[in-house]
Amino acid sequence: MVGMTMGVSAPSLLWYCAVGMTSISSVTALFNTNAFWTYLLSLILLHDRFRAFRLFAVVIASLGVVIDAYAGTCSPSVPSSPSDAADSPGRGDGTASRALLGNALAFLASVASSLFQVLYKKYATGAPSPSSSGTATSSRGYRAIPSEPAPALPRQDDRRESVVEDGEVLILPPQAKELPFALYASLVTSMLGLGTLCIMWLPLPLLNASGWEKFTLPQDWRTTVGIMLITLCGVTFNTIFMILLSVWGPILTSVGSLLTTLLVLLTDVSLGGCVTAGNWVGCSLIAGAFAILGWDVRQETGSHQEQEQEPSVG
Repeated sequence: MVGMTMGVSAPSLLWYCAVGMTSISSVTALFNTNAFWTYLLSLILLHDRFRAFRLFAVVIASLGVVIDAYAGTCSPSVPSSPSDAADSPGRGDGTASRALLGNALAFLASVASSLFQVLYKKYATGAPSPSSSGTATSSRGYRAIPSEPAPALPRQDDRRESVVEDGEVLILPPQAKELPFALYASLVTSMLGLGTLCIMWLPLPLLNASGWEKFTLPQDWRTTVGIMLITLCGVTFNTIFMILLSVWGPILTSVGSLLTTLLVLLTDVSLGGCVTAGNWVGCSLIAGAFAILGWDVRQETGSHQEQEQEPSVG
């Protein structure tokens, strides 16, 4: 659990460090390339089969993120604060080496996030159940989650549940029961929160005592409510993210998380915010990539179902 806590916290810590060193557009573009690294690591660690459409979708999604991040602004503006100046490359008190370090941290955050997703899928997903869906990847470590119950057993006196995996009928042990939906993901998320509470507070007193970063309690109710809402959103996101990692797998989940860029765009439009043509193009590429990836996964699932049904014919 300590390793999982560090694994889920490291990308966020690296991201926050990178934001203070380079432009937010560079951080966004570099971090959201994690869909590509997730696909690459899935091929290496999960032994997923190479599929051209899947690679095409991941590349298109990554390209859409880059286009959206560097789409520019509606009108040129002059930085009015030190933070605005720091967000512009070559301005403020930032240097080229500092921006390069920030870009490197954002890149490491992206790779670390991808590595956590793949390792979580391989080692920490729940046990196979008759109603779960997934595809086979390896006979060691990560076990495929069967897509449907097995056909009727040849022996009438054996009524135990069975599943089909890699074309063969596997009998589940009598005590194997299907867990309620999302219970496992909720438990893992709760344990990660407990691990964060027990571990990640340790640097805070040192940072406060050294003056590197001062920590105080909220001074008004607005700040308190804001922190509570952020906490609630974080818990909701992490729980759903863990569920999707188990059900969809790391590749589809990482590309699906990029759809938040499209939601931000639609929110800006509804609130009358600044939206450029580049934003529309980038978000359209992300949405298209997700649709292609979903279609490819459905095709692969249908192919596996046909292979599973072949042994029962005749």
